[in-house]
Amino acid sequence: YAGIYQMLDTMCFSVSVPLFALMAGYLFFWKVDFTAQTYTKKLKSRAKTLLVPYLFWNVLEWLLLIVANTMLLPFTSGRNAHLWEVGFMDWLSIFGHYRGSFPVNIQFWYIRDLMVTVLLSPAIYWAIKRLKFVFVVILGALCFGGIKLPVLQIGFTIPFFFSGFKKTSDFCLFDVLYIL
Repeated sequence: YAGIYQMLDTMCFSVSVPLFALMAGYLFFWKVDFTAQTYTKKLKSRAKTLLVPYLFWNVLEWLLLIVANTMLLPFTSGRNAHLWEVGFMDWLSIFGHYRGSFPVNIQFWYIRDLMVTVLLSPAIYWAIKRLKFVFVVILGALCFGGIKLPVLQIGFTIPFFFSGFKKTSDFCLFDVLYIL
């Protein structure tokens, strides 16, 4: 079973987040003239589909951890705060820096990174239009070099693959991959 899991992990699971980011970037910039009005409309849409579920599930998991740690005190590890120990910074940390560089609901790290990337999309759009190959190579180097933004420890995997759309310029990630 370990061999099957290893094969699935390397072949399937390792490409899921990049493909998710690639599709998100393509759909974000699909048939877009990218004006301030369009950007605002896209942000409102992404707030409903990304931000609201992200906040809901992280808060719910945090509350369940606190209740479990408080009510089942003898049976828990004691790693999580008790209800009477939760402060403002604890509430903020559940969304981004709870366990190292992850939100409390660890599976949602890529949604957090995607939300930050969507906020930075005007800069990404501009850089792709103006710098083309240079920008894609820089993002790729940051992504595969394991570099992270100091704030929330966000990596460059999502921004790199999010920038792989074809609609914004005549040159993109697909062209770099073809050259390599």
